[in-house]
Amino acid sequence: MDVVTIPVSLEVVRTIAEREEIDPATLDPPLHDAVDPDALDAVFESTPGADRTDGQIRFEYAGYAVTVFADHSVSVEASDASTREHPPRDDSGDLDPNE
Repeated sequence: MDVVTIPVSLEVVRTIAEREEIDPATLDPPLHDAVDPDALDAVFESTPGADRTDGQIRFEYAGYAVTVFADHSVSVEASDASTREHPPRDDSGDLDPNE
């Protein structure tokens, strides 16, 4: 019996949606705004006699630093950009030192 594996692109979406406690279909922005899902899947696709045993790809998506490993595992961590404090702005777009 063949083992069915979920494409890594779907695993990325599933992992982040689970972290956000939302339905994967409602994740915004869509994955293709950050990375080409077909290309991501192709990098980690098994080929006869040549399974990928090492390597990883890291990218930013939906406020997370995503790392996809050769074994198809996915790690997500809040990205530095999403955890920085941004000073409030007034209506003109200038920084407001009084807020």
